[in-house]
Amino acid sequence: MARTVLPIGAGIFVLAVVWIAALVVGVMLLRGSSKLGAVLVFLLALIITLVLVLFPRSSDTTSPLKEMEHVCQTQGPGAKCGPPHHLMWPMRAKKVSV
Repeated sequence: MARTVLPIGAGIFVLAVVWIAALVVGVMLLRGSSKLGAVLVFLLALIITLVLVLFPRSSDTTSPLKEMEHVCQTQGPGAKCGPPHHLMWPMRAKKVSV
């Protein structure tokens, strides 16, 4: 089960804390004499953001295809295993009421 901090996920909370800290430290460094330090702080925050976005934690739930693969393996050889039927149900558009 995914953990939440307030009504949001932990990853969004971490990103918000990283960027708020980067903004505060960056502004403090910009007011001083270290312009390069401010740029490095923002680059570090960008790298942390990209790592968290591009390499997410593995999901807690399994996909329906993985579940079907498990069922096919437990039924033994010669079992008839096709795609799960709930993935093939037709999806119809709903009327939009204005």
